[in-house]
Amino acid sequence: MHGLIFLELQKFAQQQAGTQAWNTLLREAKLPVKSYSAVRTYPDEEAFALVGAASRVLNLPAGAVLEAFGEFLAVELIQLYARLLQPEWKTLDVIENTEKLIHAAVRVGNPGAKPPVLECIRTTEDELQIM
Repeated sequence: MHGLIFLELQKFAQQQAGTQAWNTLLREAKLPVKSYSAVRTYPDEEAFALVGAASRVLNLPAGAVLEAFGEFLAVELIQLYARLLQPEWKTLDVIENTEKLIHAAVRVGNPGAKPPVLECIRTTEDELQIM
């Protein structure tokens, strides 16, 4: 998992439960206290362990934690990659163009990064199929 996701998860945890929340999650996930780098990749298992820990600490189902984190992360990523987006784009337009614009930029800027490959087909104005 890309290190940027871990950094954003840390910010999300602190927003939800205070400045010490990240250390609490690391402890609950049985992970060592460490700093994640935005330009490195880390085992997916660490992200899964942190989401499980957040579920327990926040007393929410893991799905609810992921949904709330997704909403938080979307805002952060749109701000980070705003220069690549067209102001008139709506949500489906952003998703449709993520692979060729954002993921391509991530791969160029960080050759070790492995964002998922998003193959999208716009089926109608209001529908997008992701494969």
